[in-house]
Amino acid sequence: MKYIKNIIGDAAEFSESNTSSTFKKKFLCHFVRLRPYLLIIFAFVLFVPWYPLVSTLDYEYGMHLFVSKGWQYGTDIISTYGPLGFICLSFYENSTYLIMIIANIGLYLFMVFYLWRFWRSMIGTDHSPAVWIAALLILPAFKQPDQWAPALFMPFILINLLVLWHFLNEKPPSSFLLTPLVIILTAFVFVKGTFIFLISIGIALVSLDQMFKWRRVPWLILVFIATVFALWVLSGQKVAHLSSYFLNTVEVITGYKDGMSLSGRNDWASVPIFVLASISITGLFWWVLQQRIGWRSVYPAGVLAATLFVAFQHGFVRAGFTHIVPAYLTFFMMCILIFPLLWKFSTEKGSHRFLRNFIVGIAVISLCGMFLSGDPKWKVLYQRPYDFWKLISQGKVSLQAAAAANLQRIKQEYPLPKLKEPVDSYAIDFGLAEAYGLHSTILPSLSSWGAYTPHLSWQNREYIENATGPATILLRTHGSIDGRYPTVTDSLSVLGLKSHFKAITITGKLLILERREHPLRVQLVKLEEQEAGFNDIVLVPAQVADIFVQIDIKPTWGGQIFNVLYKPPPVYIAINDGTQKETFRLTTSLAREGMLLSPLLDNLSALQCFYSLSCPKAPLKISAFRLQCQSGREWYYHDRIKVTFFKLIMK
Repeated sequence: MKYIKNIIGDAAEFSESNTSSTFKKKFLCHFVRLRPYLLIIFAFVLFVPWYPLVSTLDYEYGMHLFVSKGWQYGTDIISTYGPLGFICLSFYENSTYLIMIIANIGLYLFMVFYLWRFWRSMIGTDHSPAVWIAALLILPAFKQPDQWAPALFMPFILINLLVLWHFLNEKPPSSFLLTPLVIILTAFVFVKGTFIFLISIGIALVSLDQMFKWRRVPWLILVFIATVFALWVLSGQKVAHLSSYFLNTVEVITGYKDGMSLSGRNDWASVPIFVLASISITGLFWWVLQQRIGWRSVYPAGVLAATLFVAFQHGFVRAGFTHIVPAYLTFFMMCILIFPLLWKFSTEKGSHRFLRNFIVGIAVISLCGMFLSGDPKWKVLYQRPYDFWKLISQGKVSLQAAAAANLQRIKQEYPLPKLKEPVDSYAIDFGLAEAYGLHSTILPSLSSWGAYTPHLSWQNREYIENATGPATILLRTHGSIDGRYPTVTDSLSVLGLKSHFKAITITGKLLILERREHPLRVQLVKLEEQEAGFNDIVLVPAQVADIFVQIDIKPTWGGQIFNVLYKPPPVYIAINDGTQKETFRLTTSLAREGMLLSPLLDNLSALQCFYSLSCPKAPLKISAFRLQCQSGREWYYHDRIKVTFFKLIMK
């Protein structure tokens, strides 16, 4: 503030003077002093999603829609995001837009305040922390996916801030200082499920240290528990559904690797670079801290390692530049966070030179690992300031116009006849029901590809078979995500759709299913059981119309450990229908539970026949198949696989 007062005083002096040279020199001096603070203002402009995406196609948009509808998480909705997830997802929905903007502004100011206090407490007052703060808060803005706001990456900073503040203080930090940190961290438990373990571990470690080191009541854990209940209720959720939210979130997280993993184009290099860089920086951090706080340094070093592990899982399980680049940016963010502490606590002769060279070397190697997979989004440097100016000058007018145009586009792309309500159309577009003004319901997993565990698929099936569920369901007539076998995706729901719905018509790209007045009864009659290995030919029983199969692919003990640390190797099914051969991806947990093997429902004609509309062309019958594993990874699974065939009967 004193710099601003001086500038005002100099401006008044200039207005009374005929010479400008002295004023220019003073103004330049003030500008140099203000540069760090101007950088924080610039970071603020980049941080807030002023002009979010106007799209209803992505499932992340659904987090905004569900808030406006008041649907319950853990029961109605099972997702990687929670009831507060919309705050960190950059999509435009009129009812949530203002809340999202205010929450992001508030979080930015909170981050600046606490980072500033942390610097003054731990590093000192000799140097301004403005550049350090701005660098930490700007980095996430360069991630590639536009739908993720930079706020989504703040828990990584906050949980490490909490732990460092506690363990590096010579006396217990003020409760007034750490309580707001715990409250904000608890809010992120309801933003995204992947934060639950990291945040819980950090708060638990600090609470345990409060008890055993300082002989105090572990108030942090009490604040955490109380805030969990308070925020759950304030976000419009029922207390009875809280346990379901946590249990289903664990289900989503643990099943994600088997159901959604993908390999990146340069995993051979980007994965080991990230792992070695993370181990190196964590080891250095522990080595420096143990000179100050002894064996207790394992706690902050452990939380840093857990942070980088979560970033690694997020980046490399479903590998691709949209995940890997944010993972590397998180790594750089952690390096920036701890570097001032490393510099201050490194007191041995020559340690600063070693530290500087070490960090620079790690940074250069890590940049190479990141650029092998993708580039940061540099255009945010000018796009976000332009968006800010457009919002200031035009308000929400252009956003509202774009939203209206999007709904009109949906109606043109998906013409619909009159439908029985409620309608489940979310597998097509989250805006489809709104565009037509239809009363709607939704699969608990949001879409069929999101049901990648048997439990999730069972919940979808119960929703489909429930008489209070949808009266009409819209299906796409082509394609399956990630090249999966068409019916291994949400494999159990296929039975519910077949027994409780029938196709009534096709319109454009959509197959319209309507609930049967009298549901059919599903019966699975066991035909035979075989045992096979990878690359063995498995013959399918002939003369059977609809065949259901259970393929019991189990990981070894070594495979289970590898799965915890990284992800399982993909498994494929190569089918033979007598005239052609095709290869598809398998989700092993769903294949173990069971899936429709034959007929192959990979096109419109096959879907028409299966759902009893018409049969212009008989669907392909599978006569044999082979199971395949990624070359060199066969050790991950047991070499003998039990295959059980059933005859699917609908009465």
